[in-house]
Amino acid sequence: MKRLAWGLVLAAGGWQVPAAAQRTTENTVREAEDGFGKSVGSESIGIYASGEVRGFSATEAGNNRIEGIYWDRAATLSSVITRETTTRVGLSAFGYPLPAPTGIIDHEMRRAGPKPVVSVQVNSGDYLGTDLVVDAAIPIGDRIGINLDAGLYDDQYVSGASGRFLSYGGIARLRPVDGVELTGFYGGYSFADEEQAPTIFTADGRVPQPIVRRRFFGQDWADWAGQAFNYGALAKATLGRWQVAAGAFRSRFARDEYHTAFYRGVDANGVGRSFVLAGEDQTTASTSGELRLSRLIEDGPRRHRLLVSVRARDVAARYGGLATADLGLATIGVPDPPPPTNTGIRPADARRCAADQLCGRL
Repeated sequence: MKRLAWGLVLAAGGWQVPAAAQRTTENTVREAEDGFGKSVGSESIGIYASGEVRGFSATEAGNNRIEGIYWDRAATLSSVITRETTTRVGLSAFGYPLPAPTGIIDHEMRRAGPKPVVSVQVNSGDYLGTDLVVDAAIPIGDRIGINLDAGLYDDQYVSGASGRFLSYGGIARLRPVDGVELTGFYGGYSFADEEQAPTIFTADGRVPQPIVRRRFFGQDWADWAGQAFNYGALAKATLGRWQVAAGAFRSRFARDEYHTAFYRGVDANGVGRSFVLAGEDQTTASTSGELRLSRLIEDGPRRHRLLVSVRARDVAARYGGLATADLGLATIGVPDPPPPTNTGIRPADARRCAADQLCGRL
C-alpha cells in the first residue's frame, strides 16, 4: 500500500466547490463493511485479497464480478477506472447472488457526482516508486455521467527491478428513466521495460554468499512489454419487484515481449550458469457475460428471492514457442552480466537468438 499520498483537487467553477467525486473523500477504513478485504483508490485493508482467500485465489477460480455481474478476467481491470474492489466471503457474501467458497471479488467503477470535478493524485511509496493519476468526472444534466481517467506509474521492486506503466480509460453512464441505468466502459494499460529479477537455483543446496540488496543484476534487455484492456457494457433495471441485470465484457492480455532470467547450479561463491527464457506474442482473451432476472417475494417477516441467471464465456489463449539462451558462467549480484565473450554474440544478438529459437548456435 502506498504510504505517502498527496491529492490535488480542482473543481470546475473554483477550488472551494465540494464534489462527491473527489478523490480526497476516499477512505478505505470508513467504507469497509468488514475486515475481509477492500480496496478504495490506492489504499487496501483486510486479511484477504483477490489472489489470496483462505489459501485460494478467487480470481483464478473465476469468481470475478464487475458491479455484481459475472466477468471472466483475462486482464486486470485498469485501476484508474476502478473506484473500489471488495472481497466478499463468509457472512459478507450472505444474500449475494451465487456465492463461492473461495470468495467473490467485486469491482465497482468510478461514478460522476452532481458537480464536475478534476482530481490529480500523486503517490510515492515503496522504494520511492511514483504514480500520477488524473480523473475527470463530468456530469451532463441529471442523467448522464462521464469519467475520463489516465495514470502514469513508475514501479520499483525489492529486487532493484523496475517497470513503467501507462493506464487509461473512460466510463459513460446513462439513466434514461428512473430505475434504469446503462453503463459502458473501456480500460487499458501498457507496460514496457518491466525488468524481472533472476531466479537462483543452487548446487547441492549450498547457500551462496550474500549479495548487495536492491541492486538489479539481470540482463537489462530481458524485459517484459505488452498491453491489456477490458471493455464492456452493463444494463440494470428495477421493474416493480423484478430486477434485471445484464453485462457483456471483452478482456485481453498480451505480452509482446517476454523474458525470464535464471541461474542454475550456483555454488557457494555465487557462480553458476546464466540463462534467459524468451518469447513473444503470448496472449489470453476472453468474452464473457451474464443475464440475470430476480424477484423479491416478501412473506411477513420472511423475505425470499427468486433468481434466474445465464452465464457464458469464450476463452482463447496463445502460448508456447519459448526458447532458452545459455549465456555461460556468471556471478550472481553482478549487474547486467554480459554474454560470454567466446560466443561473439552481443546482448541484442542473444535476445534475438532466444526469441527466434536459434539458441543451439550458442
